[in-house]
This record gives sequence, structure tokens and C-alpha cells, in this order.
Amino acid sequence: MDDEESTLLGLSTLPWENIGITEVFLASSAFEAIDTVKLQRIDIVVSDIRMPGLSGVDLLMKLTEDPYNIKGILLSGYADFEYAKQAIQAKVLNYLLKPCSDEELLKAVQQAIEIIQEDRKKMIERQQLVKQLCEDPIWIGEKVLSYWLKNPPTIAELTKSIGEYQLPISIEDHYLYFEIRCSSKKECSIIEQKAVKYLSGHSFIMMLKSTDQNIISGLFIFGINNKIETDQFNYELLSDLKQYLLVNFQIECTIMTSDVYKLRDLSKLTEFKNGSLDQKLTIPSKTRGEVLVHRAQHYLYLKLSENPTLQDAAYYLNVHPAYLSKIFKEGSGEKFSEYIHRLKMEKAAYQIENTNKKINQIAKEIGYNDSSYFIKVFKKFYSKTPHEFRGG
Repeated sequence: MDDEESTLLGLSTLPWENIGITEVFLASSAFEAIDTVKLQRIDIVVSDIRMPGLSGVDLLMKLTEDPYNIKGILLSGYADFEYAKQAIQAKVLNYLLKPCSDEELLKAVQQAIEIIQEDRKKMIERQQLVKQLCEDPIWIGEKVLSYWLKNPPTIAELTKSIGEYQLPISIEDHYLYFEIRCSSKKECSIIEQKAVKYLSGHSFIMMLKSTDQNIISGLFIFGINNKIETDQFNYELLSDLKQYLLVNFQIECTIMTSDVYKLRDLSKLTEFKNGSLDQKLTIPSKTRGEVLVHRAQHYLYLKLSENPTLQDAAYYLNVHPAYLSKIFKEGSGEKFSEYIHRLKMEKAAYQIENTNKKINQIAKEIGYNDSSYFIKVFKKFYSKTPHEFRGG
């Protein structure tokens, strides 16, 4: 029996069960070890520094990175600084000089187990935190948005932060900053609860509690369509919120918003917080007819792929179809059918110009199952086929 076989046999007979190890796998080379890791769930690798082919350092350099993220322990008969330095680069937990006792090795593995257990505990805690953050717009605002405001992030930092908190947004999404101002602390408390529920049903929001007890502020993030459509949609939604608070809770408030920007331009948020928001858009109160038209437009936008009809929208809004048709034409300047057609064509044009989706997929997303018919309709509207439109 050579030294290599003797060493492997010795490792396999150690009392691993005493420290909670239930399975031990043996490999006589780095390549065999990698194959084993791919097939089995391995948490800890104990490796000799000198092996056929790849060295133990090379092996652990591969295995300590994703997707394996294994804890490594190196055995070596060479008390050499260069080896130790390489071991550190390979994120090795322990570097043991041979001959080492069974007790030393078992102790090193026990330490690795404790680190793994602590890592898993932290991961579970973080997952719970992330879940709670995403379910609570006020908490996520205080934890994340308030930090962004104090320390305006670079695009790289913003991307990293979004990933760390597993937020359902990207730096290409649009956002606007808004403030809701009311006359009393009691009203502000009601608004906070109702606004969170109302707005979070439509998009991803982060809410902040202002030092002024009569002000609620937040970030409203949209991942849909272009700036113009997003701007219009947000304006309508905030206007509806204002009307909702007035009708249902007799609360008269002032809602102010910034312009719409991409999240990658989050640095502009500091400008709004420093007072320039007063020069931005103030959401006006609306008549019942305006509210109805905006609610109809919102409904059509969300249901576009389902080919909504005038009757569908009227039923949703609890009004007569003839009345909705009349008030829609008066409020928007377009017939109901004309508005739906334009909305479909504009949404299709945006998808064609800004995504790599296939034409038939885009057609289905706006309610056309027959892509040939869609191409014909699109060409009539834009005087170009979808392929010509995409090619510029």
C-alpha cells in the first residue's frame, strides 16, 4: 500500500460521527474530487497540497467559489510561507502541517462545521429580513431608501444593494418621488396606512416618515413601458389616491411629485429632498368624470392583453356603457375604441424598439393571437411593418 492509499484509508476510519459527520467521500486526485462534488452535496473538503494534476490549492480555489462555496482544509508537509499565502488566497479555513494528529484534524473540521452552521443561520435570518422588507414599504423605506438618501449610491452600489435585498426592481425601472402633505398628525397616520395599501397594489414603493409629522414621502417605482406612459400613469394614480382619501375619509391633502426618472439616476432624488420639489408638479383635485376616465384608462392598461371591451370596463366601474362611452370621449378626446387601439400600438412599438421579443409574442401580449393580422394593423398605424420599425 503506497502513502496515498494509506492516507486515504486513515482519513476514512476517523471517528467522524463524533463531530456530526454522516458521510465521507474519498478521492485520489483533484479531478476525482471535483467529479464527486458535482454528484454529492459536499460541505467540507480536506485535501493534501500535493496531488497528481491540480494541487490542493488549485482544487480549493475552484471549490470555495460559487456554486460550490465549500470550506477547505489543507494538509502539507511543507512549512513554506508561499504555500500558506496561496492557501489564504484559496479561502482555506485551516492549514495543517503533516504529520498532524487525528485530534488536530477533527478539531479543524469541527471548526468548519461551526462556521457553516453560523453561515446558514445568518442566511435564514437575512431571507426573513428580505421577506419582511418587501412586505412592508415603510420598513424598506427606513432601511434602504433612507440610506440611499444619506449616501447617494453609484450605479454599481445601487445594483449591488438591489441584489442584496432581493428587491423586485432594476436600475432601468422608472421612479418618481412624491410627498403627501396634510393638516394634522392624525390625518397623516390615516394617510400613511391607506396610501401604502393603495399604492403598493399598483407598483413597488418605499415609504419614508418625514421629520415633519404632517408629511409622508416615498419612492414609487415602475418597471413598465416608457417614460411618457409611466409619467401619465403615475400622475393618474396619485390623482386617484387624492380623490380616494377625500371621498372615503374626508381628508384634503396636497400631493406633490418629481418628474419621472430611471432608477439609475437616483442621485436626482437628493435634489428633490433639498427643496426643489416645491417647483415640481402638484396633483390637482379632479371631477367625478375625470376620475372615471382615468380609472377606465388604468383598467384598460392592465387588461390590454385580454382585449377589454366597453362593456367590460363599464361593468368594472359600475356604470352604464353608454355613459362611460360619452364621458370617455369628453374627458380624453378619443373614442373608447380609438384609445384602446392607440394604446395597443404604442405598447407594441415600445416592445419592438426596446426588447428582443419575437413579433408573435408581442402581438399576444396586446391581445392579437393572429400575428399576421397584427402586422397588418401595425403597418397601417405606423406605415411600417414591425420588422421595419425594429430596424429603424
